[in-house]
Amino acid sequence: MTKKHLGGIAAAMLALLLVGAGCSGASTPSPTAGTPSAPSANTEPTTPTAETVPAAEAVTVAISNFAFSPSSVTVKQGTTITWKQEDSVPHTVTGDTGGPNSALLKKGESYTYKFENAGTFPYHCATHPVMKGTIIVEKQ
Repeated sequence: MTKKHLGGIAAAMLALLLVGAGCSGASTPSPTAGTPSAPSANTEPTTPTAETVPAAEAVTVAISNFAFSPSSVTVKQGTTITWKQEDSVPHTVTGDTGGPNSALLKKGESYTYKFENAGTFPYHCATHPVMKGTIIVEKQ
């Protein structure tokens, strides 16, 4: 064989090696849109959504991570709402302009209030005013 033939064979082998390396499957495939991903390890408190929950007779609002969840609830007149205190620090349920007015609630305690009148009732935690919620009471 001549040097010219050896050079061509070497070039062909190098090309095959490069193509083979690109097709080896050694790279990690990217996830597809339908593939579920593992939950994140984020431990930051979550902000509750302003979702509106329709209700009939009774509703429970959790007090957790320095937030009311759900933060907005829509109910009919005569509905009873119970706030369940799940935080390690005490909180209140205090109506901005009347309505619910709990004592300081410790972890594991709850407060119940029956909404007899239609209207919008914003409320907050008296010790943590950034905690806010809204109850919307519709006529029967």
